[in-house]
Amino acid sequence: MRYYWYIFGHTNWRANGNSCELYGKELSSEPSYYIRGTDGHHSKRIESYNQLRILPRISYMVTRALEEKTDSDLLKIAMFSYPDPVNIQFLKEAKKLGVKTVYRCVDDWATWNGIWYKVENELQMIELADISVASSRKMAKVFKIPYLPNACIKTYNHEVKEGKTVGFVGHADLSRFNMDLIHYLAKELPEASFELIGSDGYAGSRADNNVCIRPFVSHDVLIDYMRNFTIGIIPYRPTIGKDLSGTQPIKSWEYMACGIPQICTNGLDLPEHESVFVYCSYEDCARKIRNILSNRFDVESIRNFSATNTWRHRVNEILKLLKLYDGI
Repeated sequence: MRYYWYIFGHTNWRANGNSCELYGKELSSEPSYYIRGTDGHHSKRIESYNQLRILPRISYMVTRALEEKTDSDLLKIAMFSYPDPVNIQFLKEAKKLGVKTVYRCVDDWATWNGIWYKVENELQMIELADISVASSRKMAKVFKIPYLPNACIKTYNHEVKEGKTVGFVGHADLSRFNMDLIHYLAKELPEASFELIGSDGYAGSRADNNVCIRPFVSHDVLIDYMRNFTIGIIPYRPTIGKDLSGTQPIKSWEYMACGIPQICTNGLDLPEHESVFVYCSYEDCARKIRNILSNRFDVESIRNFSATNTWRHRVNEILKLLKLYDGI
């Protein structure tokens, strides 16, 4: 059986591969409504922002998309990952039209800055959807839904280069991203270079001679940069009273797909592999980076692990939960 996927999202599609949830096909680098995917399944991505002034037009486009006729052997599935009133309306519309629905709890939204999140909206989406899954162990436990971690698109079998480059990819939410740590590491590790890719938001920070800041790039270009990383880093800022364990960064899986070790803020939900390190202080982070730079890692072990954790595997798990899996 083949399936026609509708992806409803509210996220940064450009920096860290979130647009590649279905079998690694980058759909677009800019917000759009009707983008067709490949690889045996078809997909449409529908960006839904919580802007009520444009809701009537978006609602019309969503309804038209869901009603669109497809090949007779295509079963429609709609996937949601942003628990706001707009998406609740779209989910209801999908169910009314007989479309299978999936809600992915992709973060602990209550820990993010802003007043948009209301837990009752998320509970309603979980109740309405045919199935719901969570990408972190914490949120799976909170909502009593299956744990389905994030994944990578595929493994990249490039030659690993010798070097001392510590790299980060992703959105620069400076309320979360710890730029102060990067400045500290740049000073403590002058022999290393630091490459930050994914947002102009870093530009307001003071420059260090060994820190390179790059804006958004397409996913293909991003992978080319990551091939030059020696270590991936996820330097989230610990916030008093906020628990990071409900967040599982997709970039962690992307680092693994490139065969590189990584060092991350303690407390995140991370892949369980010997190449994944956590730090508890600035000094601990600098010390562990030095150790990683002075040791060689089994690149094939990292890649083999990521090869069994692709979005293809995750989609198949979703199909199993929907009782639709036919061994594709």
